[in-house]
Amino acid sequence: MTLDEFIDLFFPKWSKGWQPVGNPGFSTGEASYISLYVYNGTPYVAYVDEAHGSNATVMVYKRVMVSK
Repeated sequence: MTLDEFIDLFFPKWSKGWQPVGNPGFSTGEASYISLYVYNGTPYVAYVDEAHGSNATVMVYKRVMVSK
């Protein structure tokens, strides 16, 4: 069994490659010089946003906890 077959069998959701976290496409144009940083378990991504005058942009993932 190959690694890909193993992943497909036991982790079918993960076998399709990268999945968006939150709303996909938070930048409307090209992104370049992408950098990922994790601080205390919180991921940050910085990039040059070509759609907004090639300005540097930093995004952070904030997990929302939902209780019943």
